[in-house]
Amino acid sequence: MLKSLSSYKALDKGAKLWVLSFDPKEFWFKKINWRMRFLLCSPLSDRTSDRPVLLSVKGKLPTQQILCLPKGEEDWVIACHRNWKQLGRPSLRVFLPRGLNPEMFAAKWPEEKAHDILSCVCGAGESFSTGD
Repeated sequence: MLKSLSSYKALDKGAKLWVLSFDPKEFWFKKINWRMRFLLCSPLSDRTSDRPVLLSVKGKLPTQQILCLPKGEEDWVIACHRNWKQLGRPSLRVFLPRGLNPEMFAAKWPEEKAHDILSCVCGAGESFSTGD
């Protein structure tokens, strides 16, 4: 079963890779960008946000890397999975974009076996049942 974290535990230690949508209007993008002193926008300000961007954040946040995926990605979950595989399948925390709940994410995620190293966080103000 896919693990769903509350917003209170979202920024706690526990996963080597955090994935979020590159959308400056999204709650988690704004919160993490602020904690990173706006580093998420810096490397992207001179380029479009149409490609994934991977940042090393070790020592700045309780994770090693952050992957920002374009918000307009045709299938955001499949793009997340593809990039995660290319990075060697590290433990993963996904900050779900608006409108995508954990059940929808789990249904589209190609590997059920990976659910034990994967956790999801909904946007602030969004709450979804995980069946627990």
